Amino acid sequence: MTKFEYSVGGGMRGESSTVTVSVADENSCMITETDKEYYAARKVVHEYRTEEDLLGEIEDIFRENKMQKWSEKDLRGIFVADGASESYRFSFTDTDVYFSSQHYPKKYSEKLAKIHEMIESRKKEAEQLPALKLPVGESEDQVSPSAEIYPTDGYLGLYLESYEQNELHFVIRNGRKEAFPGIGENGLNASVSEVKIIDLRSQEELPLLSPRYGYGGACAGENIGEGYVTPESWLEPGHYELRVENLACEFEIVK
Repeated sequence: MTKFEYSVGGGMRGESSTVTVSVADENSCMITETDKEYYAARKVVHEYRTEEDLLGEIEDIFRENKMQKWSEKDLRGIFVADGASESYRFSFTDTDVYFSSQHYPKKYSEKLAKIHEMIESRKKEAEQLPALKLPVGESEDQVSPSAEIYPTDGYLGLYLESYEQNELHFVIRNGRKEAFPGIGENGLNASVSEVKIIDLRSQEELPLLSPRYGYGGACAGENIGEGYVTPESWLEPGHYELRVENLACEFEIVK
């Protein structure tokens, strides 16, 4: 098994949460937990590194209960209109096994509970990884800039969304009529020409992985752009500045 993913979402408020177990390096696994109280809320991320072979232990439960056959079964159970669904994905080198349901019958839910109990047990002894601190004056349930799909106030701003699995996710909120410089004529799936992370204590530019950044949205006039940048190594606690073209945003990593 190369990755385990559990997610719950789809309720009326747009709340969602995920638990992911992935390979950190050849000797450890990483647990990533994310939560959003409603659609527009900022994502809260907690990450842990465990030296236990957690993926191997999850795979043991998976194979013991023949969960590879569950994707062919009707697991819908009780249906609740506008209710949330719980989804599981088990990734292997050559295939994925996925299933989702609003409600799992007892004989399935008891077996799935063993996986969650295993993760919680390993988390107690795991190392908690550095995380992004919310900007001063903001709370976890404050509306995210990315919720404002069509800003029209003439303001151009750079915001941080989350730091997870060593990816620093950001949003460019473009309230002007013209496209953000360097995005391209149509603004779709284009790459910005310059993204940097500066360590404010040493004033040094951090090395970034190649590709240096990713862009997955639009940043035309009166729109938003969502992107991420991946440092070469995990960010240590400290104060940093993210620069995207002529925009800048300071942030703090804490542990």
